[in-house]
Amino acid sequence: DLASDVLDRTTSTVLSEKPLTGDAEQLRAFERRHRGAASRVHVVNHFAFSPEVEWAARLVDARGWGSPSTVLSTFNDPYVRKSSADRSTYVSSWIDSGPNQLGLLARFLSGCDVRSHSAYDDGTRSITEISYVGGSGILSSNWHTGDSSKQTSLRWRGGRELLLDHTAMTGLAVDAGRPAAHFGHDGVVDRKTAHYAAMYDAYLVEPDSDVFSLSFARSTAALLHQATTSAPAGGAIAWEPQP
Repeated sequence: DLASDVLDRTTSTVLSEKPLTGDAEQLRAFERRHRGAASRVHVVNHFAFSPEVEWAARLVDARGWGSPSTVLSTFNDPYVRKSSADRSTYVSSWIDSGPNQLGLLARFLSGCDVRSHSAYDDGTRSITEISYVGGSGILSSNWHTGDSSKQTSLRWRGGRELLLDHTAMTGLAVDAGRPAAHFGHDGVVDRKTAHYAAMYDAYLVEPDSDVFSLSFARSTAALLHQATTSAPAGGAIAWEPQP
């Protein structure tokens, strides 16, 4: 609604924080209403440009590793003690963290699809199983935690692996079961400044990149919707402790 209002009242380029929407039909209606002007809308996802993600994407490209066979991404935020009103501004752990995870994984894989999704009724936890061209993975989001902690691991056949710590902005690459490269951050700026500075630098260089596009926002909205309407993962998940 905010993006629509700005398009109506200005000729500005509109940068929207991810996700633009979690409702694919709502996005289609938005594009129909603003036919011709919707090209002024770009959606930004800061995790896709975190320093360790940039490093990892360059390494994978340089070494020709291709798409990973498995991924595991765990995003934890200490929001469980926030008031219900404060938590509602994030919608749910899946809506808050899922687009971040999907955005950074888009740097390494394509053709993502949701296989199953299970979540707390209050939205404070979720587990999502995905498949993609050449592999599969698990995404977890969790607000039942004492502090922020976010990691992603990507594995390839033959003993290749990337371990990315998004909180510390560090990375470790393993090739044939042996350490191959290590990435650290200079600590000059905080994590979010590093994320957003890199994101805006990328936008200024290539604003029409797919990762900023309505097409990518459309794919994200479809996956968010697909997850919330998919069958739960049955009894496979033991949620502990209870809230």
